[in-house]
Amino acid sequence: MAKKKIFDIIPPHLIHCKKSSAVKGKKKENCKISGLFYICLIPVVVVCVLYFSLGSLSVTVWPATQTLSFQETMTLSLDGEIPSFFIEEEKELSQQFLSTGSGSNEGLAQGKITIYNKYQPYQPITLKSGTHFLSDSGKYFTIKTKAVIPAATGSSKPGSVTVNVLAAESGEEYNIDASNFSVPKLAGTDLYYSIYAKSTSKMTGGFESSVKVATQTDIDEAEEFLTKQAIRDLSDSLKSKLVGQGFVLVEGALDNTILEAFSSAKAGSEIPNFDYTVKVKAKALVFKRSDLERFAREYIFSHDQPDRALVDGSLALGYNLKSLDSSSGEITFELDISGKTYPAINQNELSLQLRKRNYAETEEKIYSAFSEQVSDLEIKFWPFWVKKSPNNQKKIHLELKFN
Repeated sequence: MAKKKIFDIIPPHLIHCKKSSAVKGKKKENCKISGLFYICLIPVVVVCVLYFSLGSLSVTVWPATQTLSFQETMTLSLDGEIPSFFIEEEKELSQQFLSTGSGSNEGLAQGKITIYNKYQPYQPITLKSGTHFLSDSGKYFTIKTKAVIPAATGSSKPGSVTVNVLAAESGEEYNIDASNFSVPKLAGTDLYYSIYAKSTSKMTGGFESSVKVATQTDIDEAEEFLTKQAIRDLSDSLKSKLVGQGFVLVEGALDNTILEAFSSAKAGSEIPNFDYTVKVKAKALVFKRSDLERFAREYIFSHDQPDRALVDGSLALGYNLKSLDSSSGEITFELDISGKTYPAINQNELSLQLRKRNYAETEEKIYSAFSEQVSDLEIKFWPFWVKKSPNNQKKIHLELKFN
């Protein structure tokens, strides 16, 4: 009987299993360490990115300023260094005005009457032009021409003639119906009852009404009012236009001329209203404000150090007119000039010098650039932990402010 072999060592497959398990444990431990490393590295990378990409410097400087004031007498002319200009403009203005005068519009009634003559002894009777006839309603009429009334041809057939008559006064009340008439001036004579007249139709054309009349005062007042209005409107329009174009109009350098002035009606015209028209021309002597400002800037820097700059908006000009010649275009006035100046710097060059500087170095560079003439200074690094300015000039912001 064969003997069984006995092995006192662990079989290879068991040893292999134990070895594999140990290696896996070691790998897991190494992975944990690597993960922690990368987790810790992320904030560092973020900080570096923020530092180099977002880091910036903001500098605000309040330079010390100096106020300068000067006074100068100067003359402007059409061909001078600071030229003057003539500018002309015309305006026509029309307006309707009410007539204030009063009058009457009237018409006389007229018609025909037949005059009868039954006077005895029979003979023709002559009545002169303008003879009055009185109607039985108490209205007077006159004949327009001389009337010759033939003699009667019998006691029952009086002579007669038909004539035109005109009412003695205006008014509708003279438009009377057919009436009987007597001759008042014959009263008390033998002819009074022998000479008489009749009308067979109604008188017409009589009327009377009140009307408005344009008086000379109305026309004169219209001219005065409209002329002043036209000059005022033209002056305002011209001044507004000049200001918009940068011109300055000196007080007293505007002349106005009336070119035309006329009314649509004459004095005495029976109309309720009338039109008045005025045409005026304005001639202004002006100069450009920009020319004066240029002169003032040059004047300031000719009396100050050339390495200074003028604070924007600080230039002030005032002028008092001394003389004015509108015909030649010369203006002489006393010019008051004032402005604030500060040390001139090249901001681009200074911002280049501020790269990679700490607070103290930045401050030193600023004061040096402004020759120590700084009234206030504000330096800000961002983010808060940044201690030096970036190398990128675009990340450096330099601003000047003035009190």
